[in-house]
Amino acid sequence: MVTVRRQKDRCRVCLRPNCSATWGQTKLLIVVLGSVALIVAVAWSLAGAWLILPFAGLEVSLLAYLAYRVCRDTYNQQVLHIEPSHVVLVQGRHHNVKQWRLKRAQSCFVISAPVHSLSPRMVELKDQHHSCVIGEKLNQQDKEQLIDIITHLEIPYRMAGKTKITAMQDWR
Repeated sequence: MVTVRRQKDRCRVCLRPNCSATWGQTKLLIVVLGSVALIVAVAWSLAGAWLILPFAGLEVSLLAYLAYRVCRDTYNQQVLHIEPSHVVLVQGRHHNVKQWRLKRAQSCFVISAPVHSLSPRMVELKDQHHSCVIGEKLNQQDKEQLIDIITHLEIPYRMAGKTKITAMQDWR
């Protein structure tokens, strides 16, 4: 999701990946799928296949861990503050974890073509000392919206690269 807030001489662009489930919905999924797996495992252990219990526990633990990691990553965001003299990129979940401050006069956006035709383009913010990838967790539609916003800002940008692999080439 890309949101833009413009003021007189400033602009704020907030980039967040699409979040299909909240943490509460993710916990519900873990409980439901975990309960089904444990009920099946207990039924098999009562039938004499007790060796399935540790594997069912491992399965539920792995499901919970991976669901937590995916849900946590959907709360990552990047905020691009464009000020009269600087461009500030802030990255983090609920608070600032990383921050880059670039001079606006020396900064430039680089929009790279994907290697594969089904991949999204890559956007970088560069100056003489830093290179920061922007919007890497965005889907293709949101990344195109970001590129459209970048092309209308008063910061130089350039296009780079060429798509080398086309999907379903010569497929019949």
